Amino acid sequence: MYETQLEFRGISRELVIEYLLSIAELTTTSIISNADGSVTIPSKDWMVTLSEVESFSIVPTVVIPRFFISFKGDETKILDTIQKLRVRTLRTGG
Repeated sequence: MYETQLEFRGISRELVIEYLLSIAELTTTSIISNADGSVTIPSKDWMVTLSEVESFSIVPTVVIPRFFISFKGDETKILDTIQKLRVRTLRTGG
């Protein structure tokens, strides 16, 4: 079983959950809320756990949301999902 973890900053956890559900063709009924504030999304090829959102500060006046995503399951499917997720979460400045 393959395992990896990603860190996301500056994007809402809810939006990433929507992206993961879309990529895996799942519905919101697939979401499992855990007692520690994390959320788990199981699919047929992998299981993803998104940590509770934390605050991250670069300087005292700038607070950025941060959370971690842990993947477990089939390596090929996870790497494919991560690639699709990275494309959807790509942000550029203007």
